[in-house]
Amino acid sequence: MIENIGTKGFETISKPSLELLQIIAQMKSETSQPLNVAEIGVGIGATTVEIVRIMEGDGKLFLFDFVDKVETLKSDLQKLETTQGLEIECWGNSRKSFDSYAWTLANLLKQEKKTGHTGEVFDIIYLDGAHTFLHDAAACALLKELLRGNGYIVFDDMYWSHVKSPSHNPINNPGVSAGFTDQQLNTPNVELVVDCLVRTDPRFAQVFLTQNRKPYRAVFQKKTGTL
Repeated sequence: MIENIGTKGFETISKPSLELLQIIAQMKSETSQPLNVAEIGVGIGATTVEIVRIMEGDGKLFLFDFVDKVETLKSDLQKLETTQGLEIECWGNSRKSFDSYAWTLANLLKQEKKTGHTGEVFDIIYLDGAHTFLHDAAACALLKELLRGNGYIVFDDMYWSHVKSPSHNPINNPGVSAGFTDQQLNTPNVELVVDCLVRTDPRFAQVFLTQNRKPYRAVFQKKTGTL
């Protein structure tokens, strides 16, 4: 999978999330404890490769996506020297219409609660999934509970919409209109998720890494001591 990074046709998804990498580097400098990082939606592994480089073989990386994608990516990563010592867990879902990483996250949270834990597993979360309210609202609600106090969650593609996408817009991909209303196609679904579930949650505060107050990747931190 990672052999596609930087090749023709994969230019856009070959760019790693610099905001996420900055947050990981910052947290590593602030604590001696190993970090648990979750990536939801792995693309071709461009961001993942950089995550394992910064983590320097310490901590645990959780990968959420289709089962074939996360297993292939894990195999690719294990061939890299930078991955040595890093624990990688694959949490894959099937390609059935109503299966997704949201269902997998629910199973993880239920598993953690069943063992008597708080459910807080991750220090840093990167959500770059389906970009649809259907999947990402459920995922966001679960991820908020899975995030540890003082941890960060990064939302990618805040202002992406189907109509703005070269490949997913109804003109170039007419089939998409069969599954979504015009309002859903025109609305940035990730922004709607964040506005409904994160900005209104007093446990979370937005962190701005630059002077831009409408970043394309929004970063939120969970306050300590909140459940």
